[in-house]
Amino acid sequence: MKFFLKYIFLIFSVSFITAEIILRVFNAVGKPIDYYEVEGFIKNTPNTKGFYTFGTFPTIYRKNYVINNSGYNSSINYPEFFNNKNTIALIGDSFIEGYHVDVNKSIGRLIEKLCDSIQVYEYGISGHNIHNYIEIYESQHLERLDKVYFFIHFTDFLKDRPNKSKYFEFKEKYLRPLYELSSLVQYINKNHKPFATDKSLNKYISSYTQLKVNEFLSRAKNIELIYRNDQIDTSLDFVEKKIKIISHRRKPFNYGFDLHWNDNGRLNVANHIMKDLNKQACQNTPTNNR
Repeated sequence: MKFFLKYIFLIFSVSFITAEIILRVFNAVGKPIDYYEVEGFIKNTPNTKGFYTFGTFPTIYRKNYVINNSGYNSSINYPEFFNNKNTIALIGDSFIEGYHVDVNKSIGRLIEKLCDSIQVYEYGISGHNIHNYIEIYESQHLERLDKVYFFIHFTDFLKDRPNKSKYFEFKEKYLRPLYELSSLVQYINKNHKPFATDKSLNKYISSYTQLKVNEFLSRAKNIELIYRNDQIDTSLDFVEKKIKIISHRRKPFNYGFDLHWNDNGRLNVANHIMKDLNKQACQNTPTNNR
């Protein structure tokens, strides 16, 4: 029995070390995104940049990101917007956060390329839900904009409060450094997400969340809801008439192993928004992309 356990331990150790070497040689994990603590919560560090690395070996993707002065992945700083442009905002979770494409190919930048009379704010943070979206809308006074698009999924409604990453001192001081030492653990967590299940989600959309969302939509007149998937979940019947679905004409529109939109998917979304805006002043819109 002792020999068997030693044999198993030896196989595990050799496999672990081999995987660590391969992942490091091929730079298959990359450097973690910088963050800091604010009032007990984790926030992206403003004015930082780098490469977001993901993919299943041997196909590895590296996409550059830029965290702007407001803490969002965007190549532009929000206070520097031009006053002579129409402005819209995109609010969502990791699908709008956009680490899976180069920052200059985000949905916002694609819309601006399709129409140079529009400026786009992008407010995307992984894990955010409908309560976060409302919070951002109100705190940033986005009622001033022409249109604000919420990118939603039915799971965004399964909590009764905003989702925020809490800062736990023990975890960040002792467990985080150990996690970042292992390329294999980071690779598994990033690409296979074994700990992605959120046990704090409700089993159904509460009457509180339904009431809050309906009340918000009744007074926020510039909101458009866009559903992430091609079929609206029946649990969203209380807002179903206000939801629009994207037509993904360009395919493939995601990575297969990862459902986040690739360049095709983001262009599909940009074209959908352009059609919805129906701007007549866009003189530089390529006809083959409309």
